[in-house]
Amino acid sequence: MYSRLRSPRGQLPDSYLAAIWRLPGGYLAAIWRLFGGCLAAIWRLFGGYLAAIWRLFGGYLAAIWQLFGSYLAAIWQLFGSYLAAVWRLSGSYLAAVWQLFGSCLAAIWRLSGSYQFDFIPVLFRTSSISY
Repeated sequence: MYSRLRSPRGQLPDSYLAAIWRLPGGYLAAIWRLFGGCLAAIWRLFGGYLAAIWRLFGGYLAAIWQLFGSYLAAIWQLFGSYLAAVWRLSGSYLAAVWQLFGSCLAAIWRLSGSYQFDFIPVLFRTSSISY
């Protein structure tokens, strides 16, 4: 190779050639680092947005679940009170029917003491049953 002191006309010394060759390599490395930095920033930004959306979705899901639980508890409580009211009402009706049946039975019993049921043999005489 040629030394710096005795370079022929029209040719650059080796150090100049190496410097010229390193120049596009440096630019290429700088562009690559810039592209990598931008890509990393975009990736971090995307990750941040994704994490925020995930947290928001989780919050909404928890709120919906809590609301559903509250509505279910309210419906269950309402059903329980209606069932208790129906049970009390049916108990009252049953007691009233039982009392009415008892009064009718008592009235029939009292009436049977004053009448002798003379009509029962008459019923059997008119029928085909003999005794």
